[in-house]
Amino acid sequence: MKGEVLGLKIESLDLVAKTLTVDGSLQRVGKELVRSNTKTESSQRTLPVPEPVARVLRAHLERLEAERLSAGDNWEEQGYLFPSECGTPIEPSNLIRHFKAALKRAGLPESTRFHDLRHWCASLLISYKVHPKAIQEILGHANITTTLNVYGHLLPNVLRDATDQMAGLADDIDEVPSSEIDDEDDADDQPIDDQDDTVPADPADEHDDTTTDAL
Repeated sequence: MKGEVLGLKIESLDLVAKTLTVDGSLQRVGKELVRSNTKTESSQRTLPVPEPVARVLRAHLERLEAERLSAGDNWEEQGYLFPSECGTPIEPSNLIRHFKAALKRAGLPESTRFHDLRHWCASLLISYKVHPKAIQEILGHANITTTLNVYGHLLPNVLRDATDQMAGLADDIDEVPSSEIDDEDDADDQPIDDQDDTVPADPADEHDDTTTDAL
């Protein structure tokens, strides 16, 4: 996950369409940081950007431009969305250092891993009853089986919510009086087209529960 975040390019972000394309990953190879393709074809994906996130990214781009102007000739433009203070790729270890500092400021456990953000996202989406296929696309899993194998243990709670909602439907159904059910028993076995409440009952059958419709 760190590699995908650090490998994002400015051109990957479209704030008009509100989309972000994940198509590369930054990894350390020997003594160099190298941007390469994502691990699998399914990992390359275009994700919608919610408006609150879009606002944060707009502000980030403004700060990035200010940093570029401030650095002057020391800036090495390489097109990264999250570069270092001089425009170069960020060292993954530096990202983790800043992440731990952010956790401390927020009062969150410093044992939290950067990758845990991915698990939190998936868990939150499941709790919101988002379809597993959509979660698969967001996470970039090669197939939905992987998503279900990793997060399937969270589904029972969702299934319980679903069955509780079905039970709620039953609560909305008015109970039919038993007398009405008894009166309709004989008519139930007849074709619908043969039943006509407008046909008057035969006087000879006044003491018979069966109406002329059922004869």
